Amino acid sequence: PPVGEKWDPEKTDFRYASDLVKFIRENFGDYFVICVAGYPKGHPDSKTYEEDLHYLKEKINCGADFIITQLFFQAETFLKFQSDCQAVGITCPIIPGIFPIQ
Repeated sequence: PPVGEKWDPEKTDFRYASDLVKFIRENFGDYFVICVAGYPKGHPDSKTYEEDLHYLKEKINCGADFIITQLFFQAETFLKFQSDCQAVGITCPIIPGIFPIQ
């Protein structure tokens, strides 16, 4: 929305990331490479971790090419997420979101 106006998700064609992914694929084919966000511990707005995986799979099914995860601090978190993604049929590349700390 314009500066100073509040965003209303009910007044947009792109309420969810999957809507935008689908629009890009339908209108531009494979011209763009599309990456979507993955949440190794689940999205804060999801009711459950399993629900979040369902929506992630939907983004992939709409045409996303790969996933980059949000930050995590333990390798086991990523490995579990990767395994859980495979269990629900997500087979695209998953790139871990890392933040080097000195």
